[in-house]
Amino acid sequence: MRTELPIADPDIAFETDKAELPKPQPGPQEKALRATFVNEMLWGGARGGGKSFWILLDFAQGVKEHGKNWRGIIFRRTYPELDEILNESRRIFYKAFPGCEYKVGQRKWFFPNGAELSLRHLENEASADSYQGHQYTWIGFDEIQAFENLNAYHKLKATLRSGAAEVPNKRIRCTGNPGGVGHQEIKAYFIDNAPEGTVYKDPKDNSTRMFIKSLVTDNKILLKRDPNYIDRLKGVGDDLLVKAWLEGDWDSFVGQYFSRWREDEIVVPSFKIPTHWSLWAGLDYGESSYTAFALFTQDHEKNIYQIMEFYLF
Repeated sequence: MRTELPIADPDIAFETDKAELPKPQPGPQEKALRATFVNEMLWGGARGGGKSFWILLDFAQGVKEHGKNWRGIIFRRTYPELDEILNESRRIFYKAFPGCEYKVGQRKWFFPNGAELSLRHLENEASADSYQGHQYTWIGFDEIQAFENLNAYHKLKATLRSGAAEVPNKRIRCTGNPGGVGHQEIKAYFIDNAPEGTVYKDPKDNSTRMFIKSLVTDNKILLKRDPNYIDRLKGVGDDLLVKAWLEGDWDSFVGQYFSRWREDEIVVPSFKIPTHWSLWAGLDYGESSYTAFALFTQDHEKNIYQIMEFYLF
């Protein structure tokens, strides 16, 4: 029996004599799976959006098409955090790819046609050094906001390569929610450069990246199985946390200094500063944190503008 997996390429078929293959849900999940041409993608926002399912299904698209040339790896911040993605992968892969095997000792999936997917933890930037020299055609970061910064992420982009010319859509896929120690850097890299759902082309290396927001309301399966889930999110108490988890709002998260930050009310379009306006700077050496420098100006109505900032990590 041959069953079509309704993913990015409708010509990709998977042979199976078992249950029906998993299908992406209409909306953001389906849209993200179709954008295989985008080099880097962040998919997520609200809790309950189906992130683990999406990132595994994105990898699954290349298994049948590329076989032994399709080598993937998924990172989480710590090893225990891999349990959730492992459980979800078992639910998907055993049905989608009869004969596939997960070897616990190697923490790796092996597929009958030679494709492989490793599950690894990445504790810090130094941990990324041990992967230099590796080659992958697909790299995933699950819950990327848990990483302190994107230094390890950028290092590992060098491992996205293959000697096989028939693997055109090598890519990196990330999931994440607002908040976490890496929030600001993730937002600056994936979200601030272009409107949600559009492709941003990096002028430095011509690579492309995209952010697609997912909301719990997009996950019809979850809400059908657990209709009280949204009410429980609303019941966490903290308004900012509810806004982050329910609306996927990257401008509102617990722990930020300006708890009432609203970009549409605070950020103004760029303009030429008159030469007669006062100008001054502020410096925080950050003995227990980052060194920060900021430049300010003030208009005649005593409105203060921060016009630049610099952080030394």
